[in-house]
Amino acid sequence: EGPPALPPLLHPPSSLAPIFLPNPCYHLRFQKSFQGCAVAKTIFTPETFRFFRELGRHNRTAWMAANRDRYKTHVVEPLRQLLDVLAPAMRKLHPNFDTSGRTGPSISRINRDIRFAKDKTPYRTQMYLMFADAKTWKLGGQLYVGISPDVVTAGFRIYGLGKGSILADSGVPRVR
Repeated sequence: EGPPALPPLLHPPSSLAPIFLPNPCYHLRFQKSFQGCAVAKTIFTPETFRFFRELGRHNRTAWMAANRDRYKTHVVEPLRQLLDVLAPAMRKLHPNFDTSGRTGPSISRINRDIRFAKDKTPYRTQMYLMFADAKTWKLGGQLYVGISPDVVTAGFRIYGLGKGSILADSGVPRVR
């Protein structure tokens, strides 16, 4: 038995229909039409989530150095594959969305900036694929897909908008 049906307004385009397999390993699959044939391709596998769980238990530079190839194979490459699948739809949403696959604007870094943090673990146990305007990606809104030890998330977030931004001002109470 598959996942529950989505309301009509939430159905993805037929060329990009996400299918979440009903198993605890959180396979994320995308079924994509290719010249009339449906092709299913697993993007995130149990090994992706296993990597993040083990990183959480062994968050040290030596462990990461010994597991760098696993990181590239089971985290970075799947994120790039997902980028390839989503990029055409994202460019239709906004032609200025950065779909370059570069670390920073498109794919988050696994290294943490620990200079001022209380938590000195060197690596993040989650990563994100982000879609934002190429020129203002640090300041504006972003669509994202995140992966962590236990879950895949997707959503919209806004960073770097100060007190004078339109969005910050829209949250000011107007009725007293």
